[in-house]
Amino acid sequence: MKNLLYLTLGYTKFRIKNCYIKEILNIANLHCIRILGLYAGDCETVVKIYTRDEKVIFEKMEKLCVNYTNVTRYGIPEVLKKYRHRAGMILGLVLFFAVLYISPLFIWEIKVIGTEKLSSEYVCDLLEKEGVYIGGFSPLVDRKSLYRNILRTSQDISWISVNFIGSTANVEVVERDYTQAVKPIADGANIVAKKDGKILEVDVITGKLLANSETVVKKGEIIVSGIYETKKSGTRYVYSDAKVYAEVCDEYIVEIPLKNTEKVYGEESLAECSIKMFGKNVNIFKNYSILDDNYDTIYNNVNFSVLHFDRLPLSLETVTAFPYTYTDVQLTESEALFRARSEFFKILDMQDYLDTLSIEESITVENSVLVLKCSVEAVENIAAIAEFEIW
Repeated sequence: MKNLLYLTLGYTKFRIKNCYIKEILNIANLHCIRILGLYAGDCETVVKIYTRDEKVIFEKMEKLCVNYTNVTRYGIPEVLKKYRHRAGMILGLVLFFAVLYISPLFIWEIKVIGTEKLSSEYVCDLLEKEGVYIGGFSPLVDRKSLYRNILRTSQDISWISVNFIGSTANVEVVERDYTQAVKPIADGANIVAKKDGKILEVDVITGKLLANSETVVKKGEIIVSGIYETKKSGTRYVYSDAKVYAEVCDEYIVEIPLKNTEKVYGEESLAECSIKMFGKNVNIFKNYSILDDNYDTIYNNVNFSVLHFDRLPLSLETVTAFPYTYTDVQLTESEALFRARSEFFKILDMQDYLDTLSIEESITVENSVLVLKCSVEAVENIAAIAEFEIW
């Protein structure tokens, strides 16, 4: 940011002998001249000041017989002075900065998030009727009116928000939830075991408990019944609800071949490069001739920004290619075992175990394949609902 300020206001560099540094600092302090930089070398020092201050400081240096050399001026004021007779260049520069200033006031990109059933094109069509479209003037958009009109005319949107950041319109949508009619609940339901296990504890909310703690049950066996007899009402049918905590034992098998084919990437190369301006792509170059048949690509979009403008309608788009080949890799048993255990623990993390009691593993190698068998004892809620109808 400081360098941009220096270029805008203009600055001057000149050289003095190192013995004159003290005089320069005294002149600057006495006349309120800002020293932008002092770069001391072996014999000479480069002094950097604003161009507007050079007349005063040079006059004072001449009075004190302080010699200076290599005066060089930089920045926009020097460029304008140099090309002051070329009106077309100056006019183009003015127009360029004018475009930079007004471009964030126009909409050059619309981002829609939150849509699942609806398409972005459908939302953009609704927004276009309210003045939000590519090339639209964002200060003229009445967002309160936009929200009111879209929610009134569209039955598929329950909430919408439009925020302007630079030249981008960020649109957030919440779709209307058409909840289907609730499926009629069955006349009753039993709680059955979804897998074999030894019951540790049963928390019954509704229904009649048939299996107590320490009972070993098989998959599909009824634990809590939705049918039971009462003295006053006779046979009752309820929709059972319960949690059944049991000790279960599961076995998992993971196989890792010792001979594998892996993808090996080569040196990356730039395959495409283009400039996107006001929604249009200008191709700079495209070269896929240097690549083999197999390669992956990464798309990158870099937006330009200037000063306080969050984003301009100007970006650089590149496509980087990563060529690759397949190579045979021979794993050692320890390497294959490490991969197998990693895969097993990924599987274990996806289970609904409340607590893992023990893990026993056995390892074998068959036909160049490492086989990892793991027996897991754990605590799990094995309750499953089994509905029934009364005829």
